[in-house]
Amino acid sequence: MELNFITRHIEITDRFRNYVAEKVDKIEKLADRPLELDVTVSKHHGGKGLVGGDHVELKLVEAGPVLRAESDGEDKYAAFDLAMGRLMEQLRRARDRKRSTTTATRSHCLFTKPVRKHLLKSILFLPPQKTWNASARESTPSSRHQRLNGQRSPTSTGFVQAGKAHSR
Repeated sequence: MELNFITRHIEITDRFRNYVAEKVDKIEKLADRPLELDVTVSKHHGGKGLVGGDHVELKLVEAGPVLRAESDGEDKYAAFDLAMGRLMEQLRRARDRKRSTTTATRSHCLFTKPVRKHLLKSILFLPPQKTWNASARESTPSSRHQRLNGQRSPTSTGFVQAGKAHSR
Protein backbone atom coordinates (compact mmCIF):
# COMPACT_ATOMS: atom_id res chain seq x y z
CA MET A 1 0.00 0.00 0.00
CA GLU A 2 1.25 3.42 -0.94
CA LEU A 3 1.46 6.03 1.83
CA ASN A 4 1.23 9.72 0.79
CA PHE A 5 1.74 12.71 3.10
CA ILE A 6 0.23 16.09 2.27
CA THR A 7 1.02 19.05 4.52
CA ARG A 8 -0.39 22.57 4.85
CA HIS A 9 1.30 25.18 7.04
CA ILE A 10 3.16 22.53 9.07
CA GLU A 11 6.29 20.39 8.91
CA ILE A 12 6.18 16.59 9.30
CA THR A 13 9.01 14.92 11.19
CA ASP A 14 10.45 11.45 10.61
CA ARG A 15 9.08 10.45 13.98
CA PHE A 16 5.51 11.20 12.81
CA ARG A 17 6.12 9.32 9.53
CA ASN A 18 7.29 6.24 11.47
CA TYR A 19 4.32 6.53 13.85
CA VAL A 20 1.89 6.59 10.93
CA ALA A 21 3.66 3.67 9.20
CA GLU A 22 3.25 1.53 12.33
CA LYS A 23 -0.47 2.30 12.58
CA VAL A 24 -1.06 1.63 8.87
CA ASP A 25 -0.37 -2.08 9.40
CA LYS A 26 -3.77 -2.35 11.10
CA ILE A 27 -5.47 -0.99 7.98
CA GLU A 28 -3.78 -3.58 5.78
CA LYS A 29 -5.19 -6.36 7.99
CA LEU A 30 -8.80 -5.11 7.83
CA ALA A 31 -9.06 -3.75 4.29
CA ASP A 32 -9.53 -6.13 1.36
CA ARG A 33 -7.15 -4.54 -1.12
CA PRO A 34 -5.92 -1.14 0.03
CA LEU A 35 -4.21 0.80 -2.75
CA GLU A 36 -3.14 4.02 -1.09
CA LEU A 37 -3.60 6.08 2.04
CA ASP A 38 -3.41 9.88 1.87
CA VAL A 39 -2.57 11.58 5.18
CA THR A 40 -3.26 15.32 5.09
CA VAL A 41 -1.94 17.29 8.05
CA SER A 42 -2.69 20.99 8.44
CA LYS A 43 -2.33 23.66 11.10
CA HIS A 44 -5.46 25.57 12.06
CA HIS A 45 -5.27 29.18 13.09
CA GLY A 46 -7.88 30.23 15.56
CA GLY A 47 -8.42 33.59 13.87
CA LYS A 48 -7.21 37.07 14.89
CA GLY A 49 -3.66 35.73 15.11
CA LEU A 50 -4.41 32.97 17.65
CA VAL A 51 -2.75 29.59 17.17
CA GLY A 52 -5.16 26.64 16.92
CA GLY A 53 -4.76 22.88 16.85
CA ASP A 54 -3.79 20.45 14.14
CA HIS A 55 -6.17 18.86 11.66
CA VAL A 56 -5.58 15.39 10.18
CA GLU A 57 -7.54 13.92 7.29
CA LEU A 58 -7.16 10.29 6.16
CA LYS A 59 -8.35 9.08 2.76
CA LEU A 60 -8.13 5.35 2.03
CA VAL A 61 -8.42 4.31 -1.61
CA GLU A 62 -9.17 0.63 -2.06
CA ALA A 63 -10.86 -1.67 -4.53
CA GLY A 64 -14.28 -0.78 -3.10
CA PRO A 65 -15.47 2.62 -1.96
CA VAL A 66 -13.13 5.42 -0.86
CA LEU A 67 -13.17 5.90 2.92
CA ARG A 68 -12.49 9.25 4.63
CA ALA A 69 -11.97 10.22 8.24
CA GLU A 70 -10.84 13.52 9.74
CA SER A 71 -10.20 14.88 13.18
CA ASP A 72 -8.87 17.89 15.09
CA GLY A 73 -6.55 17.70 18.07
CA GLU A 74 -4.07 19.66 20.14
CA ASP A 75 -1.21 18.06 18.25
CA LYS A 76 -0.91 15.97 15.10
CA TYR A 77 -0.48 12.69 17.02
CA ALA A 78 -3.75 13.06 18.92
CA ALA A 79 -5.59 14.16 15.79
CA PHE A 80 -4.15 11.23 13.84
CA ASP A 81 -5.21 8.74 16.53
CA LEU A 82 -8.79 10.03 16.50
CA ALA A 83 -8.99 9.95 12.71
CA MET A 84 -7.43 6.48 12.62
CA GLY A 85 -10.05 5.21 15.08
CA ARG A 86 -12.84 6.55 12.88
CA LEU A 87 -11.33 4.99 9.77
CA MET A 88 -10.91 1.62 11.49
CA GLU A 89 -14.56 1.71 12.58
CA GLN A 90 -15.64 2.32 8.97
CA LEU A 91 -13.49 -0.61 7.83
CA ARG A 92 -14.96 -2.91 10.49
CA ARG A 93 -18.50 -1.97 9.53
CA ALA A 94 -17.80 -2.57 5.85
CA ARG A 95 -16.24 -5.94 6.61
CA ASP A 96 -19.18 -6.97 8.84
CA ARG A 97 -21.66 -5.87 6.18
CA LYS A 98 -19.85 -7.94 3.61
CA ARG A 99 -19.75 -10.99 5.88
CA SER A 100 -23.41 -10.76 6.85
CA THR A 101 -24.60 -10.67 3.25
CA THR A 102 -22.48 -13.63 2.20
CA THR A 103 -23.49 -15.79 5.18
CA ALA A 104 -27.17 -14.89 4.79
CA THR A 105 -27.26 -15.99 1.18
CA ARG A 106 -25.40 -19.18 1.98
CA SER A 107 -27.64 -20.11 4.91
CA HIS A 108 -30.88 -19.72 2.93
CA CYS A 109 -30.03 -22.06 0.12
CA LEU A 110 -29.56 -25.72 0.97
CA PHE A 111 -28.52 -26.82 -2.46
CA THR A 112 -26.84 -25.26 -5.41
CA LYS A 113 -28.99 -24.37 -8.42
CA PRO A 114 -28.24 -27.49 -10.52
CA VAL A 115 -29.01 -29.75 -7.58
CA ARG A 116 -32.25 -27.89 -6.80
CA LYS A 117 -33.34 -28.16 -10.43
CA HIS A 118 -32.65 -31.90 -10.40
CA LEU A 119 -34.57 -32.37 -7.15
CA LEU A 120 -37.54 -30.37 -8.39
CA LYS A 121 -37.74 -32.42 -11.56
CA SER A 122 -37.58 -35.66 -9.62
CA ILE A 123 -40.25 -34.50 -7.15
CA LEU A 124 -42.65 -33.06 -9.74
CA PHE A 125 -42.45 -35.95 -12.19
CA LEU A 126 -42.74 -38.93 -9.86
CA PRO A 127 -44.60 -41.93 -11.25
CA PRO A 128 -47.90 -42.71 -9.50
CA GLN A 129 -47.25 -44.83 -6.42
CA LYS A 130 -49.28 -47.79 -5.34
CA THR A 131 -50.30 -48.03 -1.73
CA TRP A 132 -50.03 -51.12 0.36
CA ASN A 133 -53.33 -52.72 1.18
CA ALA A 134 -54.55 -56.19 2.01
CA SER A 135 -56.78 -56.50 -1.01
CA ALA A 136 -55.34 -56.24 -4.50
CA ARG A 137 -58.30 -54.34 -5.90
CA GLU A 138 -57.54 -51.25 -3.75
CA SER A 139 -53.89 -50.92 -4.72
CA THR A 140 -54.42 -48.90 -7.90
CA PRO A 141 -53.83 -45.16 -7.82
CA SER A 142 -57.43 -44.35 -8.75
CA SER A 143 -58.86 -46.34 -5.85
CA ARG A 144 -56.34 -44.64 -3.50
CA HIS A 145 -57.55 -41.25 -4.74
CA GLN A 146 -61.16 -42.25 -4.13
CA ARG A 147 -60.36 -43.60 -0.70
CA LEU A 148 -58.47 -40.43 0.38
CA ASN A 149 -61.33 -38.21 -0.77
CA GLY A 150 -63.83 -40.24 1.25
CA GLN A 151 -65.73 -41.59 -1.75
CA ARG A 152 -64.97 -45.21 -0.99
CA SER A 153 -64.92 -46.92 2.37
CA PRO A 154 -61.92 -49.00 3.32
CA THR A 155 -62.37 -52.74 3.63
CA SER A 156 -59.20 -53.73 5.46
CA THR A 157 -56.85 -52.58 8.18
CA GLY A 158 -53.67 -50.60 7.63
CA PHE A 159 -54.88 -47.80 5.36
CA VAL A 160 -54.48 -44.05 5.31
CA GLN A 161 -57.51 -41.80 5.28
CA ALA A 162 -57.10 -38.05 4.70
CA GLY A 163 -53.48 -38.12 5.77
CA LYS A 164 -54.04 -39.90 9.12
CA ALA A 165 -53.18 -43.48 10.00
CA HIS A 166 -56.26 -45.54 10.82
CA SER A 167 -56.58 -49.01 12.23
CA ARG A 168 -59.52 -51.04 13.43
